Amino acid sequence: MLGVNKERGVLEIGCGYGAALDYFKKQNFKKIVGFEPSLHRAEAAATYFEADVINNVEKASGPFGLIFSHHVIEHVYDTDRFIKTAAPLQEEGDFLILALPNVAGEHAGYTIFYLPHLHAFSKQAVETLLNK
Repeated sequence: MLGVNKERGVLEIGCGYGAALDYFKKQNFKKIVGFEPSLHRAEAAATYFEADVINNVEKASGPFGLIFSHHVIEHVYDTDRFIKTAAPLQEEGDFLILALPNVAGEHAGYTIFYLPHLHAFSKQAVETLLNK
């Protein structure tokens, strides 16, 4: 997977019930950590997938060769803080994978269906966020 050193570990931000943690486990990552602010989801993920799940990302002990977050950042109030919290947990050359909706592909009329989204991202918006 992308040449990620599986000995260095993976952190999933917003791990939910842990399905991706299970995937990383099956891919033989040695250190798998999930962050989930919802206590009941964090407990379910930790129990069902026998994973290290935390509910305070500041408790994460890096570095992580991969930080993964699937459709989380568009729901986060302070996106700058999200990136500034994740960045020190990695070293130069590590991987950050953010899955998020592309505003260029969304029809303006459909935004009513995405009211929980606090942000809409374009390619330029993501580049600006990451370059801060």
